[in-house]
Amino acid sequence: SIAYETGGDCLARYLVRITEMRESIKIIKQALQMIPGGPYENLEARRLYYGRKSNWNDFEYQYIGKKASPTIKIPKDEHYVRVEAPKGELGVYLIGDGNLFPWRFKIR
Repeated sequence: SIAYETGGDCLARYLVRITEMRESIKIIKQALQMIPGGPYENLEARRLYYGRKSNWNDFEYQYIGKKASPTIKIPKDEHYVRVEAPKGELGVYLIGDGNLFPWRFKIR
């Protein structure tokens, strides 16, 4: 249901916010009921339980949950891109030389 109040004062906004929080709790309860049951394994808890002796502290597992950033090769040319920002327009000026890193980078 949609939360609304007919008054426009602070109390009405407070009551709307409280009603929205109650609706959010209902949505969370519905989502929890849809999670399938069964065994699960919390690897982070196991790592914390065993401390420094845990195998999950080894170098091989250090970056297991991290996703690598995409690398973009900047072509050999000048580029100017306009991006909408919260306080107006943001301009990005790049001069590429064919490498992964720009030869010149300016934000305006």
